[in-house]
Amino acid sequence: MPKVKFTGRIFPAALSVSITNFPAIQWQDAQLIELDLQPICRAQVQNNAVTINVDLNKFDPGVHLTPIAMRAHDTVRAAVDLMCFATGNGLIFLLETWTIPDGFARPLAPQQPELAALSTAVSDPSDFDSVLRIVLTDPPLFMALRDLIEAITQWHKAPTSAGRAVEAMRHSMTPNEERRQQWEKLCTNLQIERSYIDPITNTSTGPRHGDPEHIPGTITSDVARRAWVIMNRFLEFKKRGGSQPLPVEEFPILTGDAQRIG
Repeated sequence: MPKVKFTGRIFPAALSVSITNFPAIQWQDAQLIELDLQPICRAQVQNNAVTINVDLNKFDPGVHLTPIAMRAHDTVRAAVDLMCFATGNGLIFLLETWTIPDGFARPLAPQQPELAALSTAVSDPSDFDSVLRIVLTDPPLFMALRDLIEAITQWHKAPTSAGRAVEAMRHSMTPNEERRQQWEKLCTNLQIERSYIDPITNTSTGPRHGDPEHIPGTITSDVARRAWVIMNRFLEFKKRGGSQPLPVEEFPILTGDAQRIG
């Protein structure tokens, strides 16, 4: 039976956390059934150091690592959140390594390097400096950026975080106008049709209303990518003064099927 071990840490170090009475958790949901995976997670937290041992019926790192890491994270995150509720302490939990029976610990970090190619607004150091000045003076914008990054760092939050990021950009574009006009301005200024945005807002509706239904990874990846593109165009718009729509010659109109026309 394959076994995978995850390690992580709880922050801040000033708040010492130990949880030793974890039950063994056998996860089962739509995604795991589809993958025919049967993970059993056994966790321990000692002085903020986290260890999670996962027994599996099979393991292919290229296919199974992410869903198994998600359940390992969920096992401890649920306990830490309950601890936060019981104590009033704000705690952050991060997974750091994973190990298979060969004994070699590998770093674990949320990365989607393919998204970097979409970030043309900060493609060189001078761009980064100028855009940072814009972001720091626009609280709705840096909150939108925070939400966007949560879409790739907090697995279950991807649909909700991407949707919230786009909504925050809508508000930041024209904060004193009513909602419909804000959407119109956002689409006009960024050369985006509303049908390009709809998959993001529609996918986020269920999670925002407490619907736990599993959303396939292909959909969450598409939602994150669309939100990333919109954020990049928003930053390009701000970088160019924020008063005129992006030139369609450089930014062809984005439609619902993500095809570019213009």
